[in-house]
Amino acid sequence: MESDQGDDNSWLKLAHCRGSEPAIFFSDDTVRALLVCQKCIVQAECLADVLTLEDKLGHRNGVFGNTTAAWRSDRYGTPRISR
Repeated sequence: MESDQGDDNSWLKLAHCRGSEPAIFFSDDTVRALLVCQKCIVQAECLADVLTLEDKLGHRNGVFGNTTAAWRSDRYGTPRISR
């Protein structure tokens, strides 16, 4: 995932998912993706980034920051489309 928080996306280098098959994070079976995320030390940065991105896209999708799209929708609601 590309960072949208300024130029500081250095946290991506520390992401435990780095090098993982991206498809596991967009599967209906979220168990494998959540297992990868559980071991990650940059969950907060990942979650913040994906929430910003989802607001721009107008929908939630995938596993990011040790959360599912459904969990983020329940917790943060439907994304508003930022311009």
